[in-house]
Amino acid sequence: MRRVVYNFILKYPGVYLREISRETMIPKSTIEYHLRYLKKMDLIVAKNGDRYTRYYVSGKIGREHKKALSILRKKTPLHIALFLSMCHVSTRKELCHDLEKSASTISLHLNKLIERDIVEKFHDGNMVKYRLKDEKATDKILIQYKESLLDRWVIFFFDYVDFVRADKSLLRFMFWLGKNEDTFEKLLNDVFPHPYHA
Repeated sequence: MRRVVYNFILKYPGVYLREISRETMIPKSTIEYHLRYLKKMDLIVAKNGDRYTRYYVSGKIGREHKKALSILRKKTPLHIALFLSMCHVSTRKELCHDLEKSASTISLHLNKLIERDIVEKFHDGNMVKYRLKDEKATDKILIQYKESLLDRWVIFFFDYVDFVRADKSLLRFMFWLGKNEDTFEKLLNDVFPHPYHA
């Protein structure tokens, strides 16, 4: 059972106690026991975040990736990052509209993303806009750890990034879209309920 817990953390870096218990169907008290042992043996490390203690296999993930994953494992910050990855630049109003979130919710998560150097704010004339601070680096993290984010759309979205955006081939995109049109449309409607670019 300890191996199950270790392998789960290895596969899903940044998970917290309740997630491990829910996904492995092992009682929380049992998980806590094995986590204490794994930490004592320096096989895993625990990092305290805003609300949760998150677990990583020792030596597998760098500090910057841990910092990014600690927030990108949350649904709204993750969807903001996906939106900015897709649209490159956005205002807060656009994010509120397209993600169907209140201004206060979007502002809260934007500030956290800015604090972690994932998003940056800039002025375009009189307008305040947002973009990924290092789009390639963020995409790389999301692609590298896409299976660990436990969000059903991330894997599909970054299959799109890998397959289409890498070579910017219109012909290749049309072929890909023809095979995945229904799923791609559902992705847009589910993650971005009102895509202004549609």
